[in-house]
Amino acid sequence: MKVPFLSLEIIHNKIRESAVKAFEEVYDSNWFILGNQLTKFENSYSHFNKVKYTIGTSNGLDSLIICLKSLNIKHGDEVIVPSNTFIATALAVSYVGAKPVLLNQTYALTI
Repeated sequence: MKVPFLSLEIIHNKIRESAVKAFEEVYDSNWFILGNQLTKFENSYSHFNKVKYTIGTSNGLDSLIICLKSLNIKHGDEVIVPSNTFIATALAVSYVGAKPVLLNQTYALTI
């Protein structure tokens, strides 16, 4: 018996129809950057989270960089990141000039 390392088939099958439809709408509009779909997403997300502004970004790394810059994190600062995180977490910190400090999650961090 072969046990797959990772199978997203069950999840993908549940959303396939709506995901393909959404992709086709963007694809057929020929508007891949900004556009109506992004505006619709930003407005819906803002409404859902009861916030005034939402910025859609191309990926999580860009989102993390914007967050760090908005907090004025800069060269010489240290930012604690989980040790078992995706590389983009540490890359965002280094991109703004700060030093990522990996935290072993077996220790509790209390503030």
